[in-house]
Amino acid sequence: MFLSTLLSKWTLLGIATVLLVALLAMAVASQVSAHVGAPASGVIHSCVNQASGELKIQSATEDCKKNQSPLDWNIQGPPGPSGGGATFYDRAGSTFLGDGSTGTAEAFCDAGDSAISGGYQLENPPWFSGEPARIERFSLSTPQSWMARGFNPVGGPPVSLFVFVICAGS
Repeated sequence: MFLSTLLSKWTLLGIATVLLVALLAMAVASQVSAHVGAPASGVIHSCVNQASGELKIQSATEDCKKNQSPLDWNIQGPPGPSGGGATFYDRAGSTFLGDGSTGTAEAFCDAGDSAISGGYQLENPPWFSGEPARIERFSLSTPQSWMARGFNPVGGPPVSLFVFVICAGS
């Protein structure tokens, strides 16, 4: 009777020890989240804070903290669908601005295409110290063109006004 009671106590103690070790292992595992598998090249590794959503990019060998979840993604994804055949190009126009003159330069897209952006360049000579030439207006003038109007004050050296348009067509 003494032997069977002693064995029962040792058996219960053994089961309790196994359960305690299992619980400790689960507690430790819940404290750290690791990236699954071996570090892969071409993959960005990160951890996301579960409370704030903050994303921290880190090395593939680092583990996430207890309040973070691992998040990995490919540096380059699969190829996307082919574009709709749109083409983009630019065109330029220019005008000369003499002493005391105003001039407009305009650049045009091909017929049927649309102007989506534009710009200008007006360079005053670096040696000139008087009132510089300036742009008075700069805008999309039609759906197919971009324009800039410049002014060169009296006494100013001659300057060129260049304008360009970015066009989209099919």
